[in-house]
Amino acid sequence: EAAWKADFSEDTEVTHGKWENVINRRTGTAEHPRQMERVPAGAKFNFELVYSVYEEEGEDTTATLNEHIKRLLLALQLLQDDGIGGQLSRGYGQVKVHLKDIIQKEIKDYQYEVTKLSDSATFDINNPQQLLEAIKH
Repeated sequence: EAAWKADFSEDTEVTHGKWENVINRRTGTAEHPRQMERVPAGAKFNFELVYSVYEEEGEDTTATLNEHIKRLLLALQLLQDDGIGGQLSRGYGQVKVHLKDIIQKEIKDYQYEVTKLSDSATFDINNPQQLLEAIKH
């Protein structure tokens, strides 16, 4: 694992091929060679999941969100116990999930107050930086 991390860069391939075949038990010969593409053991990847809950009138969104979070965590546990892809019985596809953060945002986190616009202000649609400079979060 340490060597993989030390050698990993943008130029490094994140998969490698391993040749496998079937041994004919009657003749003792190798048949049907094939190459399996796999990720080296110890490779680490960042993963981000965005889950949106839309409030419906009269719905208890906190209870709904809590239930959905429980199910998502269960799914991640099942993923660790099972794996991703094929050849799981050979040890391929094993994953370990480390949760760093669970961040909750509400609609108010996306609302901006315009502070510098005037009636005569115009903005170039192809220049989002110009608009970002005119709003205050």
